[in-house]
Amino acid sequence: MKHSLCRIVIVEDEYYIRMGLVNAVEWRENGFEIVGEAEDGKKGIEIIKETKPDIVITDIRMPIMDGLEMLNTLKSENIEFIILSGYEDFIYAKKALENGVSKYLIKPIDENELLQAVSDIRDKIYKKNSVQYNTSYARKYVINKILAGEQIELGVLCNDSGEMPDTVIMMQYKVGFKNSIEKLEKYDSRNTGVVQLNDHQFVVLHYKKSFDQLKEKYRDYANEYYIGYCIDNIVVDAITNAKKCLDYAILQKQGMICSCDIPKCTSNIFKIQEINTHIDEFLCKGQTFDVSYYICQLFFLQDINLAKNYCIDLIFNIIKYLKELKIDFNSLQIDAVTTIEKLTMISEMQSIVVWIWKQAISLIENAKTVSERKDIRIAIDYIKTHYMENITIEQVASMLFISERYFMRIFKEETGMTFNKFLTEYRIEEAKKLLLTRNLKVYEVSEAVGYKTVKHFVSVFKSITDMTPKEYISRH
Repeated sequence: MKHSLCRIVIVEDEYYIRMGLVNAVEWRENGFEIVGEAEDGKKGIEIIKETKPDIVITDIRMPIMDGLEMLNTLKSENIEFIILSGYEDFIYAKKALENGVSKYLIKPIDENELLQAVSDIRDKIYKKNSVQYNTSYARKYVINKILAGEQIELGVLCNDSGEMPDTVIMMQYKVGFKNSIEKLEKYDSRNTGVVQLNDHQFVVLHYKKSFDQLKEKYRDYANEYYIGYCIDNIVVDAITNAKKCLDYAILQKQGMICSCDIPKCTSNIFKIQEINTHIDEFLCKGQTFDVSYYICQLFFLQDINLAKNYCIDLIFNIIKYLKELKIDFNSLQIDAVTTIEKLTMISEMQSIVVWIWKQAISLIENAKTVSERKDIRIAIDYIKTHYMENITIEQVASMLFISERYFMRIFKEETGMTFNKFLTEYRIEEAKKLLLTRNLKVYEVSEAVGYKTVKHFVSVFKSITDMTPKEYISRH
């Protein structure tokens, strides 16, 4: 993971000491930035809430509000504290350490000691964030496997106490609202786990009945999100049923649905959702004929309102796909949705959706080749200028404003190889040049072309060239 500068706020009532701390270290060169200063605890709280630092360096004794009171006020914030004090403040410092302060430094402050203290805390923060990132990624993998009906080890879904979630919530943001999960991520991680499934859906796992305290907050979110949830101690059932509840909420255009609220006769609804899933997959793969077949399946429905909601969702899916190809279709979308909302016959809806799809196919065929080639040229240029960095498919697809699945497909179609294989082979070609044209050690070449360890570099190099870097040098 690439890390940004670690953010620091300094709270110290004595001006010259505060300025001394600001200038004591070459902060940016060492991976830090000072984002705020304050002369007392009260102003410190304001600046901390505004700038959201990773680390706060604070004196204990200050006017208006001292460091301990400030620390207690900010206890729930995810911040690491370094306390500065004189020998006579040891009792205060002891209290601070008991309240979770990371470091305690005695004045006068030695700049090397200060740098070491903030560096240790930064490493701790990065390690913690890395663990959280890996846990979230693993949970995403497990949840997707469960939703696909596959059996898989569930241990990663446990919280730090080894408990499985008792409530599962699935959410999808509504059209026109920003997809943001920061509101939920701030809750106690011991009792709540947030997992982003894709660009528009995420799952919240609740432990120890923590959902009971937050139920009303979720009702507030129902204006922005479709929400489905299930309370069940069997986690596989909870995840599966929460997804059904979300599908039901989306199709019925309701805000928040519990598994106990779903009517018994919902087979048509979930059949629709299954069809919709197939259409989404075929759109991503560019299989237009298969999409036409599934559009026709829609009109076996008898429920006019259900068909109407489904038609509108289907149009939005088509629009989303066209946007990925950078084709403007917005005006037609608005006219079609407005028209469908007024219709009373399913056959009329069928005519509109089929017509839209035919128009979309025509635009796709005209624009796809040019757009794809342009995107792949940009991607290849990006690889050639950033191959030494930790480039990912997700990063490049995001840069091109297209989905990962779509990007992987068109990249392979255009280049004849996967993105990762292309990147690897380009790195090795650049490594060959460096090995022969510059007086560099093998480990230096390894770093220069984007490998973190020499062992991995040598292994990849040999798998492609059938020789080690040293053998390659000796033979050339």
